[in-house]
Amino acid sequence: MNNKLLNIIFNKKTGAVFLVLALLITAFLSSRFREEDVPTLSPFTIKEYVSKWNNVEMGVTPLEKAESTFGKRLSSNTTNNNKVVYKYDWKTPYIPLIVGTDLNGTVEYVRVPELVTKAGSLDKFKADNNLGNPDLDMYLEGTYREKTYVYLDEGIAIEASEFSDEVHFVRYFTPTTRSEFLRTWGADLSFEYEPEGN
Repeated sequence: MNNKLLNIIFNKKTGAVFLVLALLITAFLSSRFREEDVPTLSPFTIKEYVSKWNNVEMGVTPLEKAESTFGKRLSSNTTNNNKVVYKYDWKTPYIPLIVGTDLNGTVEYVRVPELVTKAGSLDKFKADNNLGNPDLDMYLEGTYREKTYVYLDEGIAIEASEFSDEVHFVRYFTPTTRSEFLRTWGADLSFEYEPEGN
């Protein structure tokens, strides 16, 4: 570097201009290489979902905080899986909302009746929630061709007519494994259709 250039850089007036120019170049270059553009060293991507209905987060929200959302409590019982299952008259006592908690009172499961529904609502629900192919495709026991489409990572299971794709219930649960879902919240589901009375 020659003396003339050094004098320009360290001159008070031109030095300030040079400093501002250097800062602008640094800011420009740093904005081009944001943190999300840098690949992670880990070979694994962990995708976490929180299943949520009506501001109730499965596996997070305590029952005491959410219970006013559910309506009047109709009944409760403790299952063999150490879960407590409650029924509420959310919109009507004839088709109750079902809530499952752990023994500490944390909401882990909500089965919501879809009281206003129509044929084809399954495709709309799946599109609105960015759902692809289900992890499980099962029949709801004791019904006529009612299917349940289970999304384990998302914590959503949709009950709909096999014929009309009309959604009747939606289950929200803490995202889990296939075996845990079937053991805890899927005891009423079957891979084979069995007509009522068999």
